Amino acid sequence: MSELIVMRHGEASWDAPSDPERELTPRGELCARNAGIYLDSIHWQPDLLLSSPFIRARQTLAAVQQSFTAVDMHIEPVLTPGHAVEQVCDFLNGLTQQRVLIVSHQPLVGRLLGWLVHSDTRHHSTIDTATMTLLSADGFMAGGADIVWQKTAAQVSELI
Repeated sequence: MSELIVMRHGEASWDAPSDPERELTPRGELCARNAGIYLDSIHWQPDLLLSSPFIRARQTLAAVQQSFTAVDMHIEPVLTPGHAVEQVCDFLNGLTQQRVLIVSHQPLVGRLLGWLVHSDTRHHSTIDTATMTLLSADGFMAGGADIVWQKTAAQVSELI
């Protein structure tokens, strides 16, 4: 049984030359740091941290990583919005780590959650920034995962 946290990047500024270059706002960085603090407080220790190469996703994961200094952060191009959920699932199924946290973007985050939990990419269409969803799965395939919990940035800030 593997555990996967699917996280949407923190709030980002629209003031950038291109979408991949958008940076986190101060609020987005705070919410990402709070996510790491929350995960540490519940003793959820990742084996692997993965991010889209987009700046806002890397910044989100770097803020989360502050709570897990012994865990390496890796950039994974398949986590960008243009990839299909099947490509992400193929990548995830190739991992050997049991607890993985990924940071990606809408609409990929929503489609991935819908696919893994309900076999339908339209089911989880709206995911707020810095929302984390913990999934439990024997494999990453259509309908193969269960939601353990989902926390928005506002919920996390109340819990820490």
